[in-house]
Amino acid sequence: MKNIFLLLCVCCFGSAQAQTPDVYETNYNNGLCSATIALYADYNFFYESGCGASSRICFGKWSMKKDTVKLQPVNPKTFPVIKSVEATTVAGDSIWISILDKNGANMTAQISTGLEVAGRGSYMFTLDSTGSKKYVYKRSGGKIVLRTLNKLFGQRLEIPTDTANSFVITLNISSGWINSTHADWEETNTISFLKKEDRLISTKPLQQIFHKKE
Repeated sequence: MKNIFLLLCVCCFGSAQAQTPDVYETNYNNGLCSATIALYADYNFFYESGCGASSRICFGKWSMKKDTVKLQPVNPKTFPVIKSVEATTVAGDSIWISILDKNGANMTAQISTGLEVAGRGSYMFTLDSTGSKKYVYKRSGGKIVLRTLNKLFGQRLEIPTDTANSFVITLNISSGWINSTHADWEETNTISFLKKEDRLISTKPLQQIFHKKE
């Protein structure tokens, strides 16, 4: 009986983990711009807005009290963007990098990356034929700079390359949250919405109505 109960608990937990988020969408500026809110079952949220090729994002925790949904973004300047760095040495005169999201999905192509050398400049990494790695010619004193993430979070993320030339960088974000290599951070203050049936209605800075995506 105990084993059956344990199995049921495991199945329920797996089902909860596999849940897809509730997604709400809106368009504004005569349809030229759009915004999306994803509310996850674990009370994490993701928000993105943009016009054309622009992209502004934020993420954090959401809560609900009565008919009000509140989104509390993380502080981008203090958020631990990098989860881990695995550095090794391989044969050759190039530096290789792979960038993984928090779930292990490869997102190397989504992050603009350079090798900066003091007094000499910056050298861009090139995506290899598999799309899962980037490389650049090794230069003494070079540091890997994650340009997309530095711009987005307002941090200085650097990884020295003098003692290794192959890096697997795992991040604390989801690959689905980066749709532009030049994304900016949207908001640091709490964002509030009124929830009415299948809609989220914002009042600041202007009233926007987000409809739930089926």
